[in-house]
Amino acid sequence: MRRNLIILILLLFAVHSAFCSGIKVTPGTILVQNIPVGKQFDFFAEQGLTLKIYNTEDYPKRYLLSPNRPSEMNTTATGYFDILDPSWFSLDTNSVTVPPGETAEIGMRVSIPDNSSWYNRHWLIGIDVSEDTTGKTLPGQAIIMGAYLLYRLETEPLDGVVPETIGEEIITVPSVLDFGKVKRGEKYERTITVYQKIEPAMYMKIYSLDPELDVAKLTILINQPYQRVKNPDWFSYKEKLSVKNGEGKELRITLNVPENAGETGKYYEEILLLDGKMCKGFVRLHFKLIE
Repeated sequence: MRRNLIILILLLFAVHSAFCSGIKVTPGTILVQNIPVGKQFDFFAEQGLTLKIYNTEDYPKRYLLSPNRPSEMNTTATGYFDILDPSWFSLDTNSVTVPPGETAEIGMRVSIPDNSSWYNRHWLIGIDVSEDTTGKTLPGQAIIMGAYLLYRLETEPLDGVVPETIGEEIITVPSVLDFGKVKRGEKYERTITVYQKIEPAMYMKIYSLDPELDVAKLTILINQPYQRVKNPDWFSYKEKLSVKNGEGKELRITLNVPENAGETGKYYEEILLLDGKMCKGFVRLHFKLIE
């Protein structure tokens, strides 16, 4: 099940704003899971995905593309944090001229350095797409707008590593806790280790992500082909945790699926939020229900 998986969603507001100014860019936002560490991930080779810029005007346009840390653009997403180095994400080109009525396709890659600290990360990379109007007067346009793309990257989960915590990150090791094959009425226990380097001691509340909240529908998405557990009470854990700066704190999680609950053969996922007030992290809990 640890195969590369990508979930594509249009970021409607961003696409609509770009279209109104003669710019249309897709995908507006994506979620890519299981990004490898120490190996280049090519979005087209792995998933058939490219960044597309549509010129909806009747004259050629030149566009500039600039990957960056989203916080520099005052943009955030719950549970995700700035990628440490935007240069790890690369495009085929950082500028492109698109003829009228045509579409440019640009390849994308991400190369996370070979460092065990970079497993289990939930990162954001932003891409600013703007029209290059240097020395030009464009007909019919008094205001030039651009598009801002927000991509979420989840690196491979790996247990037993000690992450380097940088900035406002909450990290769980592993980032995906797999209970494997689970039978009803039996108890299963697993442990994650939580890290932070924001406060001398951070007090966190632990709770299940409500699937009806916008953050569950738009940001921290379910990991296909998994489905949300029928009842979050199948899992039990401490609901409060104090984590010292730079020191890992273990959190034991117990799973017990009641008799006659769930569907045999289905893959289930629960998402736990680690709410530190200043920021939030999360961990994915996986299992397959069997007879």
